[in-house]
Amino acid sequence: MIGGEVLRAVSSDGVELAVVQSGDRARPAVVLIHGYPDTKELWSGAIDRLGGRFHVIAYDVRGAGESDVPRSVAAYDFSLLGDDLLAVVDASAPGRSIHLVGHDWGALQGWEFATQPRFRDRLRSFTAIAGPSLDQVAMSGGSLLRRGRLVEAVRRGWRSWYIVPLLTPGGPRLMARLMLRGGGRRTSTVATSLGGWFVPVWTPSPTCRCS
Repeated sequence: MIGGEVLRAVSSDGVELAVVQSGDRARPAVVLIHGYPDTKELWSGAIDRLGGRFHVIAYDVRGAGESDVPRSVAAYDFSLLGDDLLAVVDASAPGRSIHLVGHDWGALQGWEFATQPRFRDRLRSFTAIAGPSLDQVAMSGGSLLRRGRLVEAVRRGWRSWYIVPLLTPGGPRLMARLMLRGGGRRTSTVATSLGGWFVPVWTPSPTCRCS
C-alpha cells in the first residue's frame, strides 16, 4: 500500500478518481500517471523516494484501481482524461503548476496533455517512461522503412504492437472495448507485450532545485 493522504477527485463528467499524495505541500508538485493494466500502486517505491523532496501525487486513472469505471467507450476520450488530470491537480495542488510523469498508457496520455494549449500554464515539465507520443511512433516507423531497415521496423512494431491499433482508424475504440471487458480492470489480451520504449524528457536529480 502507498502511504500518504487519500482523497477523491471528481472529473468534469462526474467520474470519481482515487488519489494519494505525500510529502510537503509547499514543495514542487509531481503528478504520476500509471500505465495499463497497473494502478497507482505502481508508484509506491517512487513516492517513498521522492516524498522527502517533492509533493508527490498519484492517482488511479478512470477504469482502474479504486477509481470509477465508466462503461461507455466515449468516456475514455483523451479530452476527458485531460479533465481527470485537471481535477486531480485542482484537488491536491490547487492553483499550482506541476511536473508530470507518465508510464506506458500514462505516458501516451501525458504526450497529449503536453501538447494541449489548456495545459500550457499547468505543466512545468513532462517525463515519459516506456511510452512515446503516437506521432513519434508513426514518424519513427516511416523513417526506418524509408531507410530500408525493415527488420528493425518489424521488431519495434512487434514489441509495441498495441500502438498500431491506436494509429488505425477505429482502432482506439476497439482497444477501449477490450479494456472495458471484465469490468474495465486487467485484461491480459491488451496487456501482453507492453513496453519497449523510454523517452526521457525531465528527471529530478539529487541536486534538483525545481520550483
